[in-house]
This record gives sequence, structure tokens and C-alpha cells, in this order.
Amino acid sequence: MNEWRKFILGCTVGNVLEWYDFILYGYFAHIFSVLFFPSSSEFLSLFLAYAVFAIGCVMRPVGSAFFGHIGDKLGRKKALMITIILISLATISMGLLPTYAEVGVAAPILLTMCRLLQGMAVSGEEVGAAVFLTENAPLGRQGLAGAIILSSVYTGLLLGAIVVFIVIYSFSHEALLSYAWRIPFLCSSVFGVIAFYIRMSDVESPKFIQHSEKLHSLPFVQVVRHHLMAVVGTVALSAILAVSIYLFVVYLPTFFTMTLYLSLQQALLVSVVALFVMSILVLFVGLFADRVGTRNVFAVGCLGFIAMAYPIFLLLSYKTFWGVFFAETLLIACLALIAGSIFPLLINNFPVDVCYTGVGLGFNIGMTVFGSTTPLIVMSLIQYTGSSTSPFWYLFFSAIVSFIALPFFTDGRPIILEDTFEGDMLLETAR
Repeated sequence: MNEWRKFILGCTVGNVLEWYDFILYGYFAHIFSVLFFPSSSEFLSLFLAYAVFAIGCVMRPVGSAFFGHIGDKLGRKKALMITIILISLATISMGLLPTYAEVGVAAPILLTMCRLLQGMAVSGEEVGAAVFLTENAPLGRQGLAGAIILSSVYTGLLLGAIVVFIVIYSFSHEALLSYAWRIPFLCSSVFGVIAFYIRMSDVESPKFIQHSEKLHSLPFVQVVRHHLMAVVGTVALSAILAVSIYLFVVYLPTFFTMTLYLSLQQALLVSVVALFVMSILVLFVGLFADRVGTRNVFAVGCLGFIAMAYPIFLLLSYKTFWGVFFAETLLIACLALIAGSIFPLLINNFPVDVCYTGVGLGFNIGMTVFGSTTPLIVMSLIQYTGSSTSPFWYLFFSAIVSFIALPFFTDGRPIILEDTFEGDMLLETAR
């Protein structure tokens, strides 16, 4: 147990950085819509900004194959080192980009390229960190391990919201549009150096070392040949997490500013509080899942979304403080149940030798197909149906898909993983 705890910092610090970098675009979507996609239609400008956000996620399945190959063939640590370098370079470059007014159509093209690199990097980070920590977790701590990784995701999102809030509070709107929006992106250089140094001092995953004689030359081919249905199941199980997290993190902040007419500072303050609650709540869910079973907790989360999808959007449609408060409370409660239980289910569905590739491929396809499109689908449904509650169908549908997939997953570990943690011996081998 004590040895396992040493891995937590190395696994979480990079995840915090990756999601800080990745979500900055979401917080500044309205800024990018003006600076990179100027149009007489506010809806069209924002739609294009969200489209680039979604395009960045297209690289997630590609990145999962790339980092899965490295993680399952050369080691988890090597893959996780590369993700930090890639995301830092992409984010710093984004902070240095010229705007549409300066270089014309080249600006959104360069922005899209940076988003593609960010999407590729984040595809290998979250899954890699989850695999590393969960596969080495002591018996009865896999739920907590997965919850720690998701908590670090929300912490990264929280860090991004705090930095953006400070910048917006400190500068005028004119300064923000002129140059201040670049500051959070350039801060990635400092955070990246710190994260790289911490992860460099880490050791390789003991479980990976233990099974190094069973490695495959092409893990992706092995997954496609022998674990394709497990990948499909992973895509389906990830659907509700993808939709709810992108709804929570990306769509709602923009909803607050453009529909409720809150100031950007007020919208970010709401996000800061909500993300802080989520980062703590998901840890308690992980501990609870270890006691009652991750499948049971995940099932309750799915049923919660099935029952609450319509009430959530109905409350949002009232456009009042209390309506939004209760809608976000329902969303957070159900999302915490999903986030605190999903990774052990996914990771136990693949053996160690292809776990990084298999989980990464299915999880990132799910996040791309269901998650990255969420802001676009929600906006389009409201725009073309004229009903502010119509997006509930998408949330409802994703919960149904994940609930149907759940019986094909198990709480238990695969036979290939031992139930004991050989701390000292494996750590010495890793070193």
C-alpha cells in the first residue's frame, strides 16, 4: 500500500497539466469565436469555435493507438513523458498564434493544428495514468485509484478556471481581446517543466515490468484481432461520461454567459466552485465503490441520468439562479457516480499486455464520438427545435447506451493480474 502511494503524484501531476492545457480553449471559446472566426452571426462564430474544439478531439483515437503502442511495448512511463512534452508545446504555440485580423484564414488553420496536437496528447495521458495507477492498486483499492485519476482531471480543469478567472478579473475586456487571453496558455511552459521533472523521477509500472515477457510487437493489431468487442463495449460504457463531462465543463460556462447573461467572471466563479466540489466528491465515490462494487455505483449513475436528463434541462430553461443551481447539482451528483467508478471497469476488461491500447482506443473513441460533439449537438437541437429542453434526449440516449453495455463488464480483476502487490521486488526491478 505504501509503495502504491508513491505512484499517485507522478500519475496525477501530468494529468492536471494536460487537462489544464486542454480545457483553456473551452473557457475561451467565446474569445476565439471573435478573434479567429469573425462573422455577422454570433451563433455561427461560436459554432465554428466549438467545431474546432471537436476537431481537436478527432485526434484522440489516433493518439490512443500511438501512445498505446508505446505504453504497451516500451512502458507506461515513456508514453506519459511524451504526452507532457506534446501538450505543453501545443498549448504554448496556441498562446503565440496570430489572429484572423492579422493573418486571415491562416489563423483558424493554425489554431486547428494546435488543437489536433492537444487532442493527441490528452488521449494518451488520462488513460495511461489510469492504467498505471489502477493496475498496480492493492486489492480493494481499484475504485479509489480510478477516482484519483478523474479527480486530477477535475483539478486540472479547476486550475484552468482559476487562472482564467484571475486573468479576466485583472484585465479589461479590450485588453483581454488584445493580448491578455494569451497569458493562461503561456503559463503552460512553467507548469510543463514542473510536471516533466516530477514524472521523470518516477519508476516504470511494476505490473508492466512483471509481464514484460508477454509483450507484443504490435499491440494495436493484437487488440483488433482478439479484443475488438471489448473495445466496442468500452466505447459504449464511456458514452455517458463523455456527454455529461463535456456538458458540465464546456457547454454550461458558455450557457451562463450567452443565455443567462452572467459576466465572464461570474460564469467562471460558478465553474470554480462546481469543479472543486467534483474533485472532492469523486474521491468519496471511489472509496464507496470499493465497498459496494464499481458496477453497482456505475449503474446508479446511469439510472440517475436516465431519470434526471429532462429535469436538468427543464431547470436550465427557467434561466434563473436557483434553476441553474439545482440543474448543476443534479448533473454533478450523477456525473460523480459515473466518474468515480468507470476506470476499474474498463481496465479490468483487458489484460496487461494490451491494456493501454485497448482502454485508450475505446475510451477515446467514446469521448470523441459522444463527448466532443456535445456542445454542437446541444446548440443545434436548441437552435432548430426552438425548445431549450430538447438536448435532454442526447443525455438520455447516452445513459441508455452505457447502461446496456454495463452487464458485459466486471468488478473483478482479470486472472492475469495478481491480487497482491509485490512492492519492494517490483520497484527494484523497475528502477
